[in-house]
Amino acid sequence: MNETSHTPGPWEWSGRTHPAEIGIINPARDHMLVIALLTSGNVENQSADARLIAAAPDLLEALEAYVGWAERVELRAETVYIKACAAILKAKGAVRP
Repeated sequence: MNETSHTPGPWEWSGRTHPAEIGIINPARDHMLVIALLTSGNVENQSADARLIAAAPDLLEALEAYVGWAERVELRAETVYIKACAAILKAKGAVRP
């Protein structure tokens, strides 16, 4: 799969200054850069959305690892492989959402 230029993780849902604030943690400088602020919906939905977005880099990495494994064991025709490839392409901007 093609490389992408997204902001590297770790991403963290802080919930500290705003219930739906998502940021990039820079351990060397001990600060957070806010990358998303969810403002629509109720607090429970915002929190759930924030956790999902914060997990995005880890989910992408897991999908890429699965696709690599599936290719090695010849599972390219499996539905889950096809869906994983489509999700990776969507995440990397190769397919319109």
